[in-house]
Amino acid sequence: KQWYQRRVRARGRLISRGQYDVVRRHVRCEGGELVPITIVGNRDVVDSQSSTIFVTYGCYGESLQLDYETLPHGLLSEGWKIVLCHVRGGGELGRDWYLQGVGSRKKTAILDTLSCINYCHNTSISAPSTSVLQSVSAGSLVAARVVQYHPGIISKLVLQLPFLDLSTALSHPHLPLTPEEREEWDDRECPVTMGTNNSLGCQVYITAGEHDRRAPIWHTANFVARLPVDGVWVHVVEGGEHGMDDVAHDMELEFIRQQERSWTLPTWI
Repeated sequence: KQWYQRRVRARGRLISRGQYDVVRRHVRCEGGELVPITIVGNRDVVDSQSSTIFVTYGCYGESLQLDYETLPHGLLSEGWKIVLCHVRGGGELGRDWYLQGVGSRKKTAILDTLSCINYCHNTSISAPSTSVLQSVSAGSLVAARVVQYHPGIISKLVLQLPFLDLSTALSHPHLPLTPEEREEWDDRECPVTMGTNNSLGCQVYITAGEHDRRAPIWHTANFVARLPVDGVWVHVVEGGEHGMDDVAHDMELEFIRQQERSWTLPTWI
């Protein structure tokens, strides 16, 4: 497949495939569809239970790539593995693959992600207590709904520059991206309106840009306001738009590494 990468670019340097194993599996999901996952890690951890970062997106027909700049490649050398969930709503398997996860079918992308994570847990590739679910921008809506549907399925949810408050965005036509979002999403899957006062069963770490116009900071604020106070951290990139600086990346990695339940950040909403 064109979207299958043999080399990984990790924060400015290339990692050859020989350094890590890259394994393809297929998971039977909603409707009997086989959804591919890509597992990357040291040879001795790819097929064994170890700390795992699941990555999902499932939006706009975009394909998850191993050289995706937001992936925490730096953790591979520390014994972690990364599992890319190539769910419907993405573009990995063509136009029809995208259409199966768009609009009123957006729930399919969410359920595909759930199935991929459960597959890895059930086959001892991962365990809930040592698993992280990560996404960025619009994919954060998919990731947030995953843990709302199944609290406790992972131990940490990490969202970068998240687009979360779908209902508010769709109700204000003057807001950026609204025409696109109306076609892409199903407002029944809004994490803000569907997750009021519910615990996600995991710690939550969010990076938001102070001046992000694509995913304004109120998406994060409205989502966090409906969560229990304990176990939720927000880092605001001062002056930031829709992008992560090195400090934000480093702080996110430190959060993922930490095993303790108590952790503090210098910047809060």
